[in-house]
Amino acid sequence: MYKAHKIRIYPTPEQAASLGRAIGVARLAYNFAVSKWRGTAEGEKRPSANELSKLFNAEKKSLFSWMNEPSAQIFGKVTQWSIQQNFDKALQNCYSKRSKAPTFRSRSSSDTATVDNQAFKIKDKRLSFPNTPSIRMATPLRFENSKLVSCTISRSGKRWFAAVNVELVAAEQPPVHANPGSVIGVDLGLKTAVQLSTGEQYKFPVEALARKAKRLVRYSRSFARKCEAQRAQGQKLRSKRCLKVQEKIQHLHNDITNIRNDFWHKTTSDIASKFETVVIGDLNVKGMKALPTLGAKLQNVALGQFRPKLTYKILAASGKLIVADRWFASSKLCSECGEKNSSLKLGQSSWKCACGALHDRDLNAALNLRNLAVPVLPQVMGEVKTLESRKVEPRKRRSRDCEEVSTTERLIAA
Repeated sequence: MYKAHKIRIYPTPEQAASLGRAIGVARLAYNFAVSKWRGTAEGEKRPSANELSKLFNAEKKSLFSWMNEPSAQIFGKVTQWSIQQNFDKALQNCYSKRSKAPTFRSRSSSDTATVDNQAFKIKDKRLSFPNTPSIRMATPLRFENSKLVSCTISRSGKRWFAAVNVELVAAEQPPVHANPGSVIGVDLGLKTAVQLSTGEQYKFPVEALARKAKRLVRYSRSFARKCEAQRAQGQKLRSKRCLKVQEKIQHLHNDITNIRNDFWHKTTSDIASKFETVVIGDLNVKGMKALPTLGAKLQNVALGQFRPKLTYKILAASGKLIVADRWFASSKLCSECGEKNSSLKLGQSSWKCACGALHDRDLNAALNLRNLAVPVLPQVMGEVKTLESRKVEPRKRRSRDCEEVSTTERLIAA
């Protein structure tokens, strides 16, 4: 099993300059590969990532003589990973129609560099690269009995981070879940980010994000005014004041990302550790973001982070994830009698069934999702099918209410 630990590092000004050059070299190698791949004449076979890596190593001595210096030993590892791993992955995504053709990386969009385990060492709270003094880390590596795989250096403003990818030697996955037999239904929303069928709620920290967003608007306007004043004077390079405001904007974006990640990591970890079987809905988050009324709010809450994080954490805890069909009407079905309220509108937060039961919309949806794993009403809820039965029976629209995610599918989703 592979895991990663992202740690903040504190390089000296000289070390920060060296890491910045490594990031620039990684971008240079990637753009070199994109240029050669795009420059292939029509009808000719496009070169592979390995061929482009060999071509770069052959031409770098004449094109980039500064890469032959002894202090540039780390650059060779950076360029090798940038072409053979990153560019190769971009080619695979392009050929499989998952993304468009690889494009050039700009200085503002690419601030990372990756090396393999032969180019770095970690001891206690020190990270070292070839011919470079060791760099202080905020915390030691979390996984002690593990094999180092790679290290990705990233930069956000003046903050530096090292994401260390490791392979666990001793399996830490428990054979059974800590709470065997426990079942929970989970419904996602905007008013209450996560609603459990037990009645427990996880509310998104909207106030903290609102404070950061307010400061972001103020700094963005200040940055625009300073840049406009420079353009009026005919200056092309940004002044120190512009750079200071730009750094504050980068730090605010980083803080907003950290708030979202902190909420979803803590929420999914709590759910995966408490319940063995978790039932969720298959939300079309990408389609929901296109809605004019809900798009901005959905992007602010980042609902798309919930399922990927929950999937790999349930796998690590030896749990089971059941994903309900996208067309399963969890909000419109009465969790008491199974009657469907087809007239329920999107803005209604509560409704009353003909049987007399008064339902909260989110809690009722979570209860209906839980009933998929505990079939109280099989004639309404349908059957919980496994991945094997899905292979035998071809899927039709609305043909089943849920599917069980096997170990293989969960590994792919993670």
